[in-house]
Amino acid sequence: MAKTPEEASLKRAKLNRLSTVLTATAGVSFYFVCMILPLVGPSGAVAPHAKANFAAFLTLLVFSLVLGGLALWSRIQQRREGTAVRLWPMVALVLVEMGLLVALFAGALRA
Repeated sequence: MAKTPEEASLKRAKLNRLSTVLTATAGVSFYFVCMILPLVGPSGAVAPHAKANFAAFLTLLVFSLVLGGLALWSRIQQRREGTAVRLWPMVALVLVEMGLLVALFAGALRA
């Protein structure tokens, strides 16, 4: 079934709005990850509640990584639809979050 130009335009507008919301949410979520980063640093690792700090940071980091991945996916979908969007900011955000996850499990954040 062929789509009318109005239907295609409406779909593109919805995808643009979704992409914008996901990108903004991923950015704010990464900001929160940066704010609670000291919980797993040298001073947070010796606290009596270090395991709870680790769990909270890991939960927020994984949540932020999922949001970043969804935002990147929506940006890629926009690019396929023909909209000129920049992918590198979202790629950089997801790569930094992956690096934080690897550093967290490697113990490099406690040093």
